[in-house]
Amino acid sequence: MQSMTGYGRAESISEFGRILVELRGVNHKYLEINIKLPRRYFFLEEKIKKVVQAKVFRGKVDLFVTVEEALSKNVKLDVNLVYEYYNELKKIGEALGLNSEIEIEDLLMLPDIFKITEPEVDEELLWNYFLVPLNEALGKFVAMRWEEGSRLKEDLEVKISFIKNIVSELELRAPELPKEYREKLLKKLKDWGTIDIPEERILQEVLLYTDKVSIDEEITRLKSHLTAFLSVLNDPGPVGKKLDFIIQEMFRETNTIGSKANDLFISEKVVILKSELEKIREQVQNIE
Repeated sequence: MQSMTGYGRAESISEFGRILVELRGVNHKYLEINIKLPRRYFFLEEKIKKVVQAKVFRGKVDLFVTVEEALSKNVKLDVNLVYEYYNELKKIGEALGLNSEIEIEDLLMLPDIFKITEPEVDEELLWNYFLVPLNEALGKFVAMRWEEGSRLKEDLEVKISFIKNIVSELELRAPELPKEYREKLLKKLKDWGTIDIPEERILQEVLLYTDKVSIDEEITRLKSHLTAFLSVLNDPGPVGKKLDFIIQEMFRETNTIGSKANDLFISEKVVILKSELEKIREQVQNIE
């Protein structure tokens, strides 16, 4: 199980130059990859994205590439353009009656007289240079996500164990509700004294109450969801969306228990349950 939070950094130095790759990840509903690299290497963006997509399936990933080339750039003076500048400046000087000489320093300050071209590099060879730090940084990034995911898993298992104990308490408490209701009903009848009600009518009333406040089905489903949650935690692939769905189902059952059982003990346990489930839901948002 992986968290969606991670960081990885790696660099390589070769005859091509220095390439630095950094990845940062945070939680996100889907997979979003943002790549920042020098304009000259935009053509590599899709290849980089495919490499990341092979290892990362959910989360927002920001990937930064820094390149310091060791290859020399080609600088060439555009002589024809310099002559054109010179002739035009000379014409303007004559037209205005200026006698000042045009110095070479003046010409060197004019735009576009130097043509700078990047050295040609074989694209396949360049991609191989990029792959070295990319794979290393991605490996570190994924490793951190696994490490964080492992910590999350341990904490979630503790929380689920705590919830199981509360559900067990609810399971023990539930059968007591009809008994207590019957006792209260008999006490009221006794207090009223003169009213004579058949035992069958009392039993029917208790059964109706039992059916109304019964939380047996909700407890059974809640226990099933807890088992499913622990099982999904051990799945090898992305599990975040599955866990989020199970948590929603557990919330639904817990809310139903709270609305059906008119009992202080159960109400208090429902409040604790919802608090723990909310904590789990927040953690699940950061699971791939």
